[in-house]
Amino acid sequence: MKVLILTYPYCGGLEIGRSIASDCQYNFIYDPFEIRPRVWTGADGTEHVHDREYNYGDDVPDNTLVVQNVGWHTRNPKNLDNISFLNGLKSKFNRVFCLMTNNIEINWKLYCSSMAQSDSTNYWWKKWNKENCYEYEDSHFNASYKSKIINAHQELELYKDNLNLPVILKEDIFPLIDSDGNFSGVNLNLDPKGLNEMFSTLDIGMPALDLGAPAGAFYTSIRNQWDNKF
Repeated sequence: MKVLILTYPYCGGLEIGRSIASDCQYNFIYDPFEIRPRVWTGADGTEHVHDREYNYGDDVPDNTLVVQNVGWHTRNPKNLDNISFLNGLKSKFNRVFCLMTNNIEINWKLYCSSMAQSDSTNYWWKKWNKENCYEYEDSHFNASYKSKIINAHQELELYKDNLNLPVILKEDIFPLIDSDGNFSGVNLNLDPKGLNEMFSTLDIGMPALDLGAPAGAFYTSIRNQWDNKF
């Protein structure tokens, strides 16, 4: 099985993709075409090499799950436009689905708050801040960050509509939390049977949850507050 999840930041793609891959015993690759340094230096001065895990156009090994952020990077491989890039990537996979949200405001607020934590230009510090979300304050607002998130959402919305791709929503998976930190409402997070039905429809090889004692990497990962996921 070769599974592709199309998403954008702050929908929980990193955690959801990694946990599904763990339960399915698939190799996990996150956002393989991110524009980043190849070498980084640790606190002790040691240099570490971080090669790309997948090159665009190559065959995807079996038992692989890839999460791709759509409309997010400044350029695509081979300078392709977004549609051509996604079509070429999609053709390498058996199953493709989208991870999105109907409340994009939370996503752009998390992005603004993460980017407000430091003015460092160091790629790895910025990456750390982006992937470790912070509570939003009005002083964090940045119009360009808001637009970037909204544009990515609109790009994926158009693509999935044109191809009729299946979609799961982050608010259907992670706990619904009110402003006081209490559980609010009922969704699939509280419904192992519903989760099994969701994965059966996606047909990605996900093992069924034990309804009496649900467990596993995915089920564990979705027990935490849903709006704090990159």
